[in-house]
Amino acid sequence: MSDLNQQLCPCGSKQLFSACCQPYIKAEKTVENAEQLMRSRYSAYATKAVDYLYQTQAPATRDNQLKQDIQAFAEQTQFLHLQVHQHTVLNDKQQQVEFTAVYKVQNQFQQLNELSDFIFEDNQWYYQQGKSDFISLKLGRNDPCPCQSGKKFKKCCGVG
Repeated sequence: MSDLNQQLCPCGSKQLFSACCQPYIKAEKTVENAEQLMRSRYSAYATKAVDYLYQTQAPATRDNQLKQDIQAFAEQTQFLHLQVHQHTVLNDKQQQVEFTAVYKVQNQFQQLNELSDFIFEDNQWYYQQGKSDFISLKLGRNDPCPCQSGKKFKKCCGVG
């Protein structure tokens, strides 16, 4: 992860990874709300920090297969872009985050739209569950690249 220290955070904050999500992933800081947790989990997927993803999953929703599933998904996926639409505080123990994530898996570009539920237990925020909508993106050569580079797809992620 050392070369990531000087790169922008995958969560889209426009801050350096070392000053944004990395301290949460390394357990140097504790998230203060569901949006910070969601952004740090996205960055954990992007950097393949499987232990953090498992540890920030609500304890009641963990099982033996979960960590393997997280690892398999993270390893086969290239995360391209995150957009947070809304962070809603329901009460002092429950929050929701609505977001869109664009990623590439098995040479297919996908978009995940999710409304995620987070709970506060034992003085820590956890991801509980999400209502998800997965969309396969059909991209033309001259479409804007889904990674938000500002380039055409054919000159960016569509190369190769």
